[in-house]
Amino acid sequence: MTQAGARPGAKRKIYGSVAGASEAREKVAKRWHDLREMLIRQLDMFENGDLILRSSNSDVSASAIADLKASILEFDALISAEASSVMGDDP
Repeated sequence: MTQAGARPGAKRKIYGSVAGASEAREKVAKRWHDLREMLIRQLDMFENGDLILRSSNSDVSASAIADLKASILEFDALISAEASSVMGDDP
């Protein structure tokens, strides 16, 4: 979001308030932490054979494992990039 009157093409993040932005980041980080833990538990269950995913009578657990791992890593990177951007490390 850009601020009214800002020069075209200029990037400026507007958050309402510093405290509100900090609370929102903390909430996102907490929710991601909880979701990540759940996904890792599911991943462990797939890898141990305790959880099997079937589709059309075929075991698709291997693809589910790959998808879970990729999703976890992708979102970790997204959260890290956002944290860097907010902290001023963004070029």
